[in-house]
Amino acid sequence: ARRQHAAYVAALRARGCEMLELPPLEGFPDSVFVEDTALVFDELAVLTQPGAPSRRGEVDSVAEVLGRYRPTMTVA
Repeated sequence: ARRQHAAYVAALRARGCEMLELPPLEGFPDSVFVEDTALVFDELAVLTQPGAPSRRGEVDSVAEVLGRYRPTMTVA
């Protein structure tokens, strides 16, 4: 899993993506892949609600960081 994640990050960086890595979230094993927790636009980040209730804490972590860069809103 660590090799896969490293390869994933390297592939995104090779395509010009800027990566911001957050500390691990204990209790959220899927949190290494958080692309589906927010849609990020130039002026706003829209926070989503993952289908599995066990993943909802991932959104809080991402929201905290995204809020430093742009306004956020939650989809109900």
